[in-house]
Amino acid sequence: MRDRGENYIIHNHMTKKTFLLATAFLAFSSSPTLAVDKLENALSPADTIAVDNLVAPIFSNLKAGNYAATVNEFLGLSSMFDGKKQEMQYLISQIESTSTIYGRVSNCSLATVKTRAGIAQSRMYLCQHENFVTRWIVVVAKTSKGWAPVSLRFDDQMMLDD
Repeated sequence: MRDRGENYIIHNHMTKKTFLLATAFLAFSSSPTLAVDKLENALSPADTIAVDNLVAPIFSNLKAGNYAATVNEFLGLSSMFDGKKQEMQYLISQIESTSTIYGRVSNCSLATVKTRAGIAQSRMYLCQHENFVTRWIVVVAKTSKGWAPVSLRFDDQMMLDD
């Protein structure tokens, strides 16, 4: 009999905890603070323009066939890449190789944008070559000096999420 009572009390206690947690979750999820947090993921119009201006030369250089400029003019803007010249040269050679296989790029379209906390953004572009499509992922971050490149990569897996 005692076990039954203890189990009932434990079960009843758990039910109250579950109810309280569910109530707290509902109250928090409908609070204005949470809505503001979601909005903070969006960039301001000025930040959006700054990122657009930072990223645009990648694709104008790519379409013009200036593959070294595609990499160097973007990644070269950040001192973070000063010691990575060999990796940058490898990326340029991969772009050249891909363009030899798939043909030159004629058009690039922004496919997805993911922003985190208003200070980091990942953009996926799909670029149409003469013979295929490639996926380009550009990541930037807001620093004390403004927006800066974090990474540039591409592949031919255009239907995968980044």
